[in-house]
Amino acid sequence: MLKLNNKTMKKNELKTGDILLYKSNHFLARAIRFFTRGKVNHASICVEIWGEMFVAESEKQGFIPNKLADSINGREIWVMRYHKTIDAKKFALRITSMLGKHRYDFASLLFFQVWYALTGKWIGKRDEHASKRLYCSEAIAYIYNKELGIMNEWWRYNPQMIYEEPGFTIDKLEG
Repeated sequence: MLKLNNKTMKKNELKTGDILLYKSNHFLARAIRFFTRGKVNHASICVEIWGEMFVAESEKQGFIPNKLADSINGREIWVMRYHKTIDAKKFALRITSMLGKHRYDFASLLFFQVWYALTGKWIGKRDEHASKRLYCSEAIAYIYNKELGIMNEWWRYNPQMIYEEPGFTIDKLEG
């Protein structure tokens, strides 16, 4: 069950494997929240590289690393942390091995996710066939599925499904 904490987390408290969930107000962000009936519209995952915290996220260029400060600037963000200890080195290896190798999954975001939201039926690619192209929450669910065996059917995850995933605590990220 989701545990919503009434506290804020500071940027320097983030760890590899923490999930960041974003609420933005541009057109596509509002459309994602509308169709998912959700509070969030984007997801990324924290990874420490060379002693610096980055976020790995799917953007139109693919699954890429961004500096933490660049990713969080000016947005409302929540931090999700898994309730059990994770192996940060294994997560970092999984995340970094995916960087630059997965193109953005526009078809799933713009068509299959909309169809799924309207009908409850997934008609897009599944399993490893879906792993060539990943949108934001799909990439995060894929990582957690491969590392911890949770977030089954990762190919259909949207940001709100990540937000509602059991076994995590959630805090507001201090701006």
